Amino acid sequence: MRYNLMESEIDFQLGIVLRNPSAATRGNPKLEAALPISADIAALAGIALDAMAAIETGHAPGTDWRGRAKELLDRQFAKERASESFIEVFTMQQPPADLLISITPGVRKVVEAAVILGP
Repeated sequence: MRYNLMESEIDFQLGIVLRNPSAATRGNPKLEAALPISADIAALAGIALDAMAAIETGHAPGTDWRGRAKELLDRQFAKERASESFIEVFTMQQPPADLLISITPGVRKVVEAAVILGP
C-alpha cells in the first residue's frame, strides 16, 4: 500500500476512534448522553477504513458491507434531517445529546467511491 502523509494521518485518526469509541466521554457523567454518538462515530470510522482499503486495492466491498454502510449512513442522514429547521427540531426526534457527526459527509463520499468499484 502506498500512502501519502495525509492518508496515513486519516488512517491513524480513524483507527483511534474505531478502537476506543467511548474515550471522549470517559470520566464525565455529563457526556453520558453522547455515548450513542461515540458508537456511531466508531462505526463510521470502520466503514471509512474499509472503503479506503477497497479503493486502495481495487476490490469492491461485499454486499453485506454495502448494506451495513447504507443503513448507517441513512441513519445519520435522518439525524441531520431532524435538525434542519425549527419545525423539524420540534416535530422530530433529535439525535442523542443533540449532536451531529461532522465526518458523515466525508465518509459518505469515500463509501460512494468504494461502491463504484462494482459488485
